[in-house]
Amino acid sequence: MKVILLLAMAACLLPMTSCEEAIFSGGCFWKLKDVYAKLDGVEAVVLGYIGGWNKMPSQEDVIVGKTGHAESVMVKFKEDIVSYRYLLKVFWRAHDATLIGSQGLDVGTQFRSALWPLSREQYNVASASMNATHDGTNPIRTTLQLTTLEAFQPANMSAVKFHCRLADSESIPTSAQNVPILSEPVRSNLSGVRTKRSETTQLDPVL
Repeated sequence: MKVILLLAMAACLLPMTSCEEAIFSGGCFWKLKDVYAKLDGVEAVVLGYIGGWNKMPSQEDVIVGKTGHAESVMVKFKEDIVSYRYLLKVFWRAHDATLIGSQGLDVGTQFRSALWPLSREQYNVASASMNATHDGTNPIRTTLQLTTLEAFQPANMSAVKFHCRLADSESIPTSAQNVPILSEPVRSNLSGVRTKRSETTQLDPVL
């Protein structure tokens, strides 16, 4: 599965533009992938797991909470087009960070809200973003843990299936349209988020 990471990194070799990685956990990873894949400046979004206690976890073990991992996405992005700060803004809108170990009907620590900064700089930006997001009423339950890219375990895409539970107004994410369904998605009340390309410039993505 390291090949997946190498392919993601290769996406930024041409043209000669520097790229960064960022790791996010916020519910079912298919939904996060769909959100980030639509943004200008994002070169690759890799599904995977982080924060558990064994290497190369299977989807079946993760989604029932056997491994301690959180479903996550590793986002490869061109920093001169879209900033980590902007990706964090999208993160807060893409899920409910006030929930503990769940998103909608996706329940379990594997669906927890977490940020995994890959440098001290990312950590400081994420911490400031989290503090700015807190409205003074409902506390943010997102955990913040400095880590390394090696701690991220890419999902085995030859075996992974779609398993999100969906709101009545939601359809299966674009990135999962041709993916086998693990079980019939259950409809829940998850709110939508802004992810259209036309909206990326409205929030000053490189600031």
